[in-house]
Amino acid sequence: MTRRVWIVGPVSIDRVLYLDQLPQQGSFTRPSRIIERIGGSSGNVALALAATGIETGFISYIGGDENGRKIEKSFSESNISHLHLQQVVGESNHALVMVDSSCERTIVTLTDSHLAEISVKEIDFRNNDIVVFSLWRPFFLDHFNQIKNIGCTMVVGLEALNDPHLSGADFAIGSEAELGGALPSHHFDRFATIVVTRGAAGVDLYYGDGHEHFDSQATVILDSTGAGDSFLAGFLSHLALNAQDLRSAIQYGGRWAADTLAIEGSQPAPPPSITIR
Repeated sequence: MTRRVWIVGPVSIDRVLYLDQLPQQGSFTRPSRIIERIGGSSGNVALALAATGIETGFISYIGGDENGRKIEKSFSESNISHLHLQQVVGESNHALVMVDSSCERTIVTLTDSHLAEISVKEIDFRNNDIVVFSLWRPFFLDHFNQIKNIGCTMVVGLEALNDPHLSGADFAIGSEAELGGALPSHHFDRFATIVVTRGAAGVDLYYGDGHEHFDSQATVILDSTGAGDSFLAGFLSHLALNAQDLRSAIQYGGRWAADTLAIEGSQPAPPPSITIR
């Protein structure tokens, strides 16, 4: 039976500047293009996952501003089945994204975060659900423990490896930049399975008695924004269908990430039509 997946975390309006190179201190530069689009890692994952047909819930916040209204309209028209955008006093997330000629992006947040104000008390979690804190923050700990006690499968971002108060996550997933020097093999007492994406160097899967490496999939790179979100959405879609087949989940996530690298945008590419076996 296909399982429900809940994504908890931020969504934003991104103002994206395409530059030949990032400006040096004291210099002047002009972008070749400026566009605005919806972004935010958790929002991207939720939208992408829902596009696969997996029953998806998204828990985040918006402010009572124009950006909040744009976000609410876009997500209300999406395939997300359970949308919980809680309104806060303050601004919706707004970020400046700079994409240079190497297709790498640098992100500057322009607003205060209200993630700590998100509540999950009114959410009807079931013991077969998968709940994902893709961007881990220590103030999520009480929510994590409350949901885990229901019997849900718990997924967290790799920053969680550096939070000594967190234990019992079924999966920790993210990019090697989020490790902060942590060694996955030192944390199996707290995390059952750890997945590290390493860009062109591929993906590493760590578990209690082993380690497997997966090569990256060939692609043309136009914009790295959203590639990690695509990987996570692909991994979760397979996890919801078959929790035992982690290799297919990683391969499908890798294919989706490669497709996203080949397009310009803050959001993931459409789900790959291929099925990895």
